[in-house]
Amino acid sequence: ADGTALDTAAVTIENLDTHAVRNTATDGGGFFGAVDLQPGPYRAQVGSFYYCFNVSPGNVADALLDILPPATIATVAPAIPDGQNGWYKTAPTITLAASDNCSGVSAIEYSTDGGATWTPYNGSFVFSTEGTTTILYRSVDRATNSETASSITLKIDTSAPVLALTATPSVIWPVTTETVNVRIDGNGNDLFSGLAAVSYVVTDEYGTPLTLPVRSLSGNSSAWNETLTVEARREGTDLDGRLYVVVATLTDVAGNTTTISTNILVPHDQRIGP
Repeated sequence: ADGTALDTAAVTIENLDTHAVRNTATDGGGFFGAVDLQPGPYRAQVGSFYYCFNVSPGNVADALLDILPPATIATVAPAIPDGQNGWYKTAPTITLAASDNCSGVSAIEYSTDGGATWTPYNGSFVFSTEGTTTILYRSVDRATNSETASSITLKIDTSAPVLALTATPSVIWPVTTETVNVRIDGNGNDLFSGLAAVSYVVTDEYGTPLTLPVRSLSGNSSAWNETLTVEARREGTDLDGRLYVVVATLTDVAGNTTTISTNILVPHDQRIGP
């Protein structure tokens, strides 16, 4: 570090193709050399210093000090998010691979908290933290050259949204030949990707076609209501009453869904109680 020549320092010269090793030492001026090396790529180690060179027939190769950092590549599987709008609905697998031009990779590490803490990389791992996370990653080689951190950003939402649904009134009384407006109240929330839309399927036991429009939503939580017009009529022989079923499907931005239903009943012509 202070420029002093290393005298008689041990030198290990390794053929990177065959891994054959030649041992020698530096002279008083810190110089080292070797003859009769087979052609090919080589790496020499002198203490904590690493040098690389290529041997070709009839030429003298100069050993160059390793001052270049390694390079790391991150791979996410699946490569294309399995959800909508760039979101993963299942936790992806992260693989890091590093290469170095000379001394070789010493370690790979990654951080999920902006670089405050670093975790040694020991192989592919499943990343399941929901939300939007930036993962930093870097490598260091055996010559202690450290790579500037690179990053990938993952959007993960593996949870279905939460939905509540009610109908008011849920029991229509008295029975008439008129129509009645029923208020359908919905309440939904999604902590990560946010809400996208709610859609409905309405069925009438008697086969009357009924519809409610798709409602677009946004944000992490929302409350809404719709008006459904139904007949307050039932057949005289229908002892269990006329049943309307409202099925709502809530979708989040990632494409996760939750489906629940609520019933509306036009009961048989019987009063309950005094």
